[in-house]
Amino acid sequence: MKFLLKSLALTAICGLGFNSCKKDQQETPENFSPFISQVFAYVPAPGQFVNDPSSGTAEKAKDLIGGVDNGLVSLGAYGGYIIFGFDHSIKNESGPDLGIFGNPVTINGAEWSEPGIVMVMEDTNKNGLPDDTWYEIAGSGHAATGTIKKYEITYYKPDKLQDDIKWTDNQGKSGFILRNAFHTQAYYPVWANEKASFTFNGTLLENTFKDGGVEQQTF
Repeated sequence: MKFLLKSLALTAICGLGFNSCKKDQQETPENFSPFISQVFAYVPAPGQFVNDPSSGTAEKAKDLIGGVDNGLVSLGAYGGYIIFGFDHSIKNESGPDLGIFGNPVTINGAEWSEPGIVMVMEDTNKNGLPDDTWYEIAGSGHAATGTIKKYEITYYKPDKLQDDIKWTDNQGKSGFILRNAFHTQAYYPVWANEKASFTFNGTLLENTFKDGGVEQQTF
């Protein structure tokens, strides 16, 4: 069995649907599903869609099981992730082996997608849990000039629901996850309610939001 982790570098709602693009017909029974069969963890970062029943809860994340038309799930700001598994092994062959469906935006005729990190794991100890060695897939931005390896960011729980959420990183920067009038629920994730702060680390892809607009680039 293989597992895959998806984390986003930007605050957004992400329509995540997953399927395996290839299966060995001799090894894979016909009743195996091309879609994910289990969600092991849903750990979003703060964000405007987090804790929203329509897109930002653990219950909503389970809707991704078994298809790609079951709605959206948000991973929040940088570091938010979801861990899921298939009911069969997926071979690393030529061409696409996995499909991850998002909700890109079309701007002036060009499709813009938010960058994200994908990791895979093989269930080498055969216990059915995502506790073996993870490997980061080298995507289009892996070796880009603006990519930061070993990035680390910490989010701080606000004193009040209405407060923006502060963050600091290991690059000497800081800022806030800003609230807006359209989403009035708590932006601090439920899983971290008992924590005054929490930290994510990993690879940071270059921000495609630019001053005056967005960089129109397809990933």
